[in-house]
Amino acid sequence: MKQEERRTLENTVFQLLNVLREQSHGKYVAGCERYKRQVEAACEAEREYLDLDLAEGQREVIEHLLQSRSDAEDCELTLTYVAGLLDSLMFLRSAGFLDLYVEDEEKESA
Repeated sequence: MKQEERRTLENTVFQLLNVLREQSHGKYVAGCERYKRQVEAACEAEREYLDLDLAEGQREVIEHLLQSRSDAEDCELTLTYVAGLLDSLMFLRSAGFLDLYVEDEEKESA
């Protein structure tokens, strides 16, 4: 597979799984009490931040920092979601649950 094709495929898979992760968030995370408390604490911290007497340049630097961190965390969450899916598939395969659908490469080439 060419490098450009691989990059396109990885980008496509990443985007699709990012959407699935976001949908799962609504089902499994948003209602969690611990998560709600952490969001409330973050909102309070944001109110405190907005009340600070900062110069516009300082505020832009801080907001860029926060956005960069948020983007990195979103990427990490999606990669963790991908890892969880891959671990699940490997577990199912090693337990023999996918034998009807998947063959080992060694068996195919023999």
